[in-house]
Amino acid sequence: MKRLHGAFISARYSTDNQNPDSIEVQVQKCTAWCNQNNLPILGVFADEAVSGMKDTRPQYEAMMEQLRMGLADTVVIYDQSRMFRKMEAWFSFRSEMTKMGVSVISVTQPTIGKDLRDPMNFLSEGTMAMFSQVHALMTRQKVIEKMRHMAKNGQHT
Repeated sequence: MKRLHGAFISARYSTDNQNPDSIEVQVQKCTAWCNQNNLPILGVFADEAVSGMKDTRPQYEAMMEQLRMGLADTVVIYDQSRMFRKMEAWFSFRSEMTKMGVSVISVTQPTIGKDLRDPMNFLSEGTMAMFSQVHALMTRQKVIEKMRHMAKNGQHT
């Protein structure tokens, strides 16, 4: 299948408590990268207030549908954690991109998106994916403990 030459930008932030500007920052940095590399931007997909531990997100799914139709040859992300914080989902995404012949570029992590058949590239991406998931699990654990503490003290959680 002949793919259109150009990039889809994918951005995400996790919760309603986060600053929506984070999407703007991600898109701005990805746009700058595309402009510097003469890569046309064919679409922007931004999931707001959706956890990186979820592999079902409306904008992500819309992007994937368009990629399956051949409407871009590159996905540009701010960093790996903005795509997924779940190792399994990250590698599933990367596997599908490889099968489709779609490049993945992280504007802040130049080692992300390389050929995963190379052991060092696999180790680098795998390590980053593992740290992203550990970060999410630790944050979840802290939030649960804080909520338990607040409930124990009769505070609204």
